[in-house]
Amino acid sequence: MLEAKDTLPHGPGLSGQPFSGPDIGGFGGNATPQMFARWMGIGAILPFARGHSEKGTVDHEPWEFGKESTLVLPASKNFIDEFRLVCLRVHPSFKVANYELALVKFTSISGEAREIVPKPGDIILTADDRPNGEWAFLDKENGVAIVNRFNPEQVFTCVIHWSAGICNLELWSEERPVSKETPFQICHEYETVSEQELLQSQT
Repeated sequence: MLEAKDTLPHGPGLSGQPFSGPDIGGFGGNATPQMFARWMGIGAILPFARGHSEKGTVDHEPWEFGKESTLVLPASKNFIDEFRLVCLRVHPSFKVANYELALVKFTSISGEAREIVPKPGDIILTADDRPNGEWAFLDKENGVAIVNRFNPEQVFTCVIHWSAGICNLELWSEERPVSKETPFQICHEYETVSEQELLQSQT
């Protein structure tokens, strides 16, 4: 049956039944550890497969067949853990009437005063290039700015993205596993001020 199962599932597709496949380990009787491991490896790439057998047979789960059928489990767990990493991302969008008269102002953690004008693509700020807890989106045509304040200890990456008259100011946390005991948090706030007030606050 193991030899036949690679070809049998393809036949029903000709009659309009695309999802067909075997019972891993066979329906009748008990599979051996080696047979079950081989069967599971092939069944995983077929359109459909299941662990199912008649009454009176052993359970058809990998751990029921000993080490020979469970060697892959630790590796698969590590693989799955890679996808459990989480990153909290804050990404407000600001639209401006005159794209040429807008910019982002901030002072970096290293103490450098920065003014970033619109240009295609992402500007990624990490380490000491990040804003020192505050950056502002300035609309010079209307003389108004939106100031975003945040806790730099909670933000590992800042991203500026310009696109079609829209500016995104993104705050990214670190990437790590998360739980009830170790939740993510980014404390931040926004304030609308005049251009003059912004310049005075930065002097």
